[in-house]
Amino acid sequence: MDKEGQIAAVGFHLKEYESLKQEVSEQVEHTRKLEIYAVGGIAAFYAWYIGATTLPHELLIIPLLLASLGAWRSGAALKRINEIAAYLVQLEGVFALTGDKLGWETHRKNNRSSPFLLSGTAFWGTLILVTAAPWLLL
Repeated sequence: MDKEGQIAAVGFHLKEYESLKQEVSEQVEHTRKLEIYAVGGIAAFYAWYIGATTLPHELLIIPLLLASLGAWRSGAALKRINEIAAYLVQLEGVFALTGDKLGWETHRKNNRSSPFLLSGTAFWGTLILVTAAPWLLL
C-alpha cells in the first residue's frame, strides 16, 4: 500500500475508533435510562394497582415482565459493548507506536475490570427479585 493509501487507512480507522467509542457511550447511557424508566414504570404500576379497588392478582406479573425485559435489553447492550471493545483492542494494538499496547479497552481487558457488568447484574437481579416477591407470595 502506498503512503497515501496508508494515510487514508489510518484516517478511516481513527474515525471508526471515535465512532465506536461514541456508540459505547450511547449504549451505556441507554442502559442507565432503561434502569430509570423501568423503576419509574414499575412504581407507576404499583401506585395504580394499590389505588384500584378490585383488580386480579395476576396483573402483578406486569412489573416482573418489565424488569425481566429490561434486564434482557440491558444484557443485549452489554453484549454489543463487549463486541465493540474487542474490536477496539485490535485497533489499539495497530495504533500502538511502541511495544506497549496502550488504550482504554486494552487496559480494561488486561485488568478484567467490569463494574458495568457487576452493577447491572446487581440492579436487574434485585429489581427482578423485588417484583417477583408479590407474585410469588400470593
